[in-house]
Amino acid sequence: MTKLAPPRTRHYVHRARAIGLLRPGLERKLSVLVAPAGFGKTSLLSEWKHRLEEEGCAVGWLSIDADDDDLFQFCAYLLAAARNACRQAGEPVARRLEPDPLASAEAMIAELLNAVATLPRRLVLVLDDFDRLAAPAIHEAVFRLLRYAPDNLHVLVAGRGEPAFPLSYFEVRGQLLRLDAQALRFDGAETQAFFGRFRSHAERCADRGVAAGDRRLGGRLAAGVICLERERTGQGVHRTLAVCPAQHRSVSR
Repeated sequence: MTKLAPPRTRHYVHRARAIGLLRPGLERKLSVLVAPAGFGKTSLLSEWKHRLEEEGCAVGWLSIDADDDDLFQFCAYLLAAARNACRQAGEPVARRLEPDPLASAEAMIAELLNAVATLPRRLVLVLDDFDRLAAPAIHEAVFRLLRYAPDNLHVLVAGRGEPAFPLSYFEVRGQLLRLDAQALRFDGAETQAFFGRFRSHAERCADRGVAAGDRRLGGRLAAGVICLERERTGQGVHRTLAVCPAQHRSVSR
């Protein structure tokens, strides 16, 4: 199921700085990553997922659509993400995580908590595009999941806006990590690596053009991809930068 795995990324540069900013969240119950479209949230979280799996964590992924704005359906997907994480980590899937069409949403959340508590490793659940969900019952369910989460459960919520459940509850208890668009911006070295990775003898950006791109694009991954495509088709980076939106505007999802 494609909802249970991150999408493949065509152009990517390893984000060591941003990964370092995500890491302290593992010692807390909740990480929230909020940034406009085009800043590479999904790409970064995909790399983070692979890194955590290499370190022995079980990582469940859920790509959320507006059609998932139903409490029962969301909870069913949440259990499916946990089952998938266990399988990929080589852990037996607890009977509590098996689908039960007669179970209530509340029962599914309770079974998930009980199953995670028995795992011999950390479970990380990544909820990408969580801001697409508006149903209050879903936000309340995630709040309840987090309130009673065992020490080996961490939830990472990403989207264009913050979730509707009270983040202050976790913030005052030192259980929340917040990251915004600033954490996702390319630094100079990442910008150089991004453009340099796709250069050829026929397609080279002048160093001045790359530096200008770093300033103009504001570190946005989507804008960088647009520049690469325009350069490939002969329009050139300098010409592209002239028509690229300003730093704080979204380019694409």
